[in-house]
Amino acid sequence: MTKSSTFDLIAADVFNITYGDGTSDTGDYFTDVVRLGQVTIDAGRLTMGLATYTANGPQVANDGHGLLGVGYEIGESIVQAAGAQSETPAIYDILVKLGVINRAAYSLYLNDDKSGKGEVLFGAIDTTKYSGDLVSLPVQPMWDGVTNYTEFLVALTAISVTDDSGTRLLTDSTFAYPALLDSGTVSQDLPAGVADEILKGFGAIQGALPCEYRNSNASLTYTFGGDGGPSINVPLSALIVDAGNATLPDGRAECQILVTSENGNGVILGDSFLRSAYVVYDLENNEIAIAQAVLDATSTSNILTIPSGTGLPGVSSTATLILSDNGASATAPPAGATTAIPTETTLPSPTFNLGSAATASASSTSGSSSSRASLTFVPGLLVMALLLGSTPLLVACIL
Repeated sequence: MTKSSTFDLIAADVFNITYGDGTSDTGDYFTDVVRLGQVTIDAGRLTMGLATYTANGPQVANDGHGLLGVGYEIGESIVQAAGAQSETPAIYDILVKLGVINRAAYSLYLNDDKSGKGEVLFGAIDTTKYSGDLVSLPVQPMWDGVTNYTEFLVALTAISVTDDSGTRLLTDSTFAYPALLDSGTVSQDLPAGVADEILKGFGAIQGALPCEYRNSNASLTYTFGGDGGPSINVPLSALIVDAGNATLPDGRAECQILVTSENGNGVILGDSFLRSAYVVYDLENNEIAIAQAVLDATSTSNILTIPSGTGLPGVSSTATLILSDNGASATAPPAGATTAIPTETTLPSPTFNLGSAATASASSTSGSSSSRASLTFVPGLLVMALLLGSTPLLVACIL
């Protein structure tokens, strides 16, 4: 901060935030000049937290990156502490006030983790980054006497598996849960019965399974909003990550599957899901549109500016399901589901048909690119291409 002539300390030793992974930051509030591509946000417009002390949770390392929040303003740490929502606008609201974008909305394209590069478009949608049509979903409100929109929750209404034996549902007709689309989380935290069935089906024990299973053609499909809602297909390969140099009891290379039981914390669909989806967040109208992502898209971008008002360009239909009391309907675990992750040390055989991948020895490993982030300004919208691995959504550059 001593290197910036425009740094302005707002409040010392007041910033305090704790994240879901157990990490926490404390420090000061300040303002400074912020540049995103060719857009300059003058000092005094954007209040930021300066972490002077970081406490890491178990097995979590501080990667040193800054975070730029793009959720609802009510979730900001300063709002939670002081109720100063009207005085601390989020980045998207500032961009609207500056006339850079027309609406408090942005689209998210994480892309394949091996590409090392994703894209965030403030105020716009790129139609080359998804297949089929965008389908709109209402953000599920929090019910507390009044209707409040606090998180990016949508109605998850079915999960199915596709393997070499075909496609079949893992949930019943009453399944309905508010699911948080969270780019700051890596794993998928699912209802216990379904999570356990998936772990058993893929032959995982305490989250561990052979790395060669990523070569299977198996996938999970998530459906949202009930009848007529969108479905997103997530390949098993997107759910499996390396576990360092660890090996399984049978000597095969060990990987981890990014599926866990939600254990009372709610259903969360993190990056391992979001990489397969193209998501448009319309905070002004409490609407989220979603479609299947085209990974490693090579077509020339076709960018549609999101206008002021309502409706999103490229959206073909809207699923209108609102869950009562923002809670899940009572659902029984799927037939054959276990009630706990196996505790035995012998690796179980998959109950899903993974074909030759369940027996073959493969040497493929996941990697990550060292591609650097780039920023481009287009009149009427802001395009931000980002380095996106397992790190949080945005890297903030404070000048």
